[in-house]
Amino acid sequence: MQTLKTVLVYFVSETDLPISITKSKLFQALLELCNPNIAHIMVQRTALTAHLSNIYFYHQEHIRKILTTNQYPLSLTTDTWTIPNVTAYMAVTGHFIDANFNLISVLFGLSEIEGDHSGASLAKRFLNIIQRYNIRNQIVCITSDNASANNQMCHEIQAMCPSFSASTQSIGCMAHTIHLAARDGLNALSQGPTSLPESKVNELRPMAISNLADPPNGQKINYNSIISRISRLDSYLNHSPQRRKKFVTTVKLVYDENGPKNATSLLSNVCTRWTSTYDMLVQALSLKEAYDQFCSSPQTQSYCLNKIEWEKVTVMINFLQPLYEATKIICGSNYPTINHALPLYILLIKHIDQECQQYDMAPIEPEAKSMCEKLTKYMKILITKTPAIVSAILDPRFKLKFFHTHD
Repeated sequence: MQTLKTVLVYFVSETDLPISITKSKLFQALLELCNPNIAHIMVQRTALTAHLSNIYFYHQEHIRKILTTNQYPLSLTTDTWTIPNVTAYMAVTGHFIDANFNLISVLFGLSEIEGDHSGASLAKRFLNIIQRYNIRNQIVCITSDNASANNQMCHEIQAMCPSFSASTQSIGCMAHTIHLAARDGLNALSQGPTSLPESKVNELRPMAISNLADPPNGQKINYNSIISRISRLDSYLNHSPQRRKKFVTTVKLVYDENGPKNATSLLSNVCTRWTSTYDMLVQALSLKEAYDQFCSSPQTQSYCLNKIEWEKVTVMINFLQPLYEATKIICGSNYPTINHALPLYILLIKHIDQECQQYDMAPIEPEAKSMCEKLTKYMKILITKTPAIVSAILDPRFKLKFFHTHD
């Protein structure tokens, strides 16, 4: 039977509220409404803090018993990051399928990192976390981002955990790889049509508009300028409630009842998430008419895009869409994802290669090829990993037929 103390621990944990919420007069009034005698059984803050630790260790022991009793094969993931107050953390999560074929995910530990972030230091902290659960011999693979320190960490783990092989059981995070490739693509797009010498551009683009007619008004399209103007307009709107309201009003007037649903403003571009750039471009294109109307005033003309620039927005979206879709698939949390990795690498490389064949993409061909090289590099590494190969072949949607078809 659960006690009030236990329920309060789960409540503050799941809602991310401070334990001091129990001292709030309104919170106490809410409990008193449910039970007029609550004052006699109310838990003090110090007791709740102590019980929180007890609940944590209870669940830790419960998970340890389940894993050691059943010896489930475990796929582990780990990441490190630094929060704004310059405190670094390492998290280790585990994923396994239980006897009832349920996919279970567990947070094994969240540890503050003090000192350097070398591979040896990370390996020591990683092993300290999993040692609490006695699961060293159940590791199927460890997934982390592609930082060199993580690669070194896996080799250090291999030295201290002989049942683990860094060469075949350490897997780079595909979402991180796509992020790196997409950033290369966005950097390539930012070079505009002058990224190659004019003679080379003409050689690669016999049907380019520059070979058939003069550019309109002598204009040279710069992709980075397009992204920058859309992003700056979003910042302009967010700096004033009045501006934001005016833009929302413009959207409603332009589209009436037939406009894009739930899209009344622009989306922000976050430099650490390339998908936010894609989302921003898609949202801006869906609000094109309202965007143009809003930017027709003298105060906002500097954010305006012309017809050709809007066409380039479509080019960018089409170029990046497969990478965006692949990121969504590989970041799923309710289903296994490693079986998708090799097929997605193959399809993305083919997509970029095909895009490079388009005559209007020739100016960014070298950078696009660099994207292919990055994806190919990590795909070749993944091919050496047993879990990635076996899971893809056993997936009835792929099997060997997929690889024969896309040889």
